[in-house]
Amino acid sequence: MDGFLEEHSSEALVVRVKDEGYPLGNNQLTFAEAFDRDIKNTRRIRPFDARHPLPSLGELRGSIFLLQEFKSSHLYGLEWDGTHMTLEDWWIVPDLSFLPIKWDKIRAALELAATKPLDNSSLYLAHVSATGERLMPVNAAAGPTDRSVGGLNDRTGHWLEDQCGAFPQPRVGIVIMDFPGWRAIDAVLAWNEALRQSRGVDDLEQRCLLKRDV
Repeated sequence: MDGFLEEHSSEALVVRVKDEGYPLGNNQLTFAEAFDRDIKNTRRIRPFDARHPLPSLGELRGSIFLLQEFKSSHLYGLEWDGTHMTLEDWWIVPDLSFLPIKWDKIRAALELAATKPLDNSSLYLAHVSATGERLMPVNAAAGPTDRSVGGLNDRTGHWLEDQCGAFPQPRVGIVIMDFPGWRAIDAVLAWNEALRQSRGVDDLEQRCLLKRDV
């Protein structure tokens, strides 16, 4: 990650760090102790400031912003599912028949991000991904080969295209996808156009239409 940011200093990385298991073998370190040991040579992690928990993208450029999902006496990053995070993470989905329910949760999360005040009080995250005993992640993303049920990526991409410019503020938060295609990625990025300087097209709706026509 350090190497990537050294070569691309205008970029930023948002990284979730999660404690998902127990120590192996004779290891006696806690997860927090092991993490603290291993990050000493990582120069790009942005120190967390609880007084200013959600920095702007401009402030983050060239650095790593951590989302912390492990117990520690020290805050390395924003607490996962904490006070300053609004999270959609229903990821254990039994089978394909539940994808419409999962999509409803994703849509509600996107609508919430697009309607709440732009007061920088919360980081919005929506997981466009799922798995289960009878559901592979790729099938959740793309749907079955017979197209009998729409995949989460297509549903999300179409919604983003259709709703671009329809909300008072162009924000969807962080959209987390498995196996995204270019159209879904572009549909997310199109919402950023209102935050950029106009490039010959001043109307948000027209910018979204032009993006869809590409």
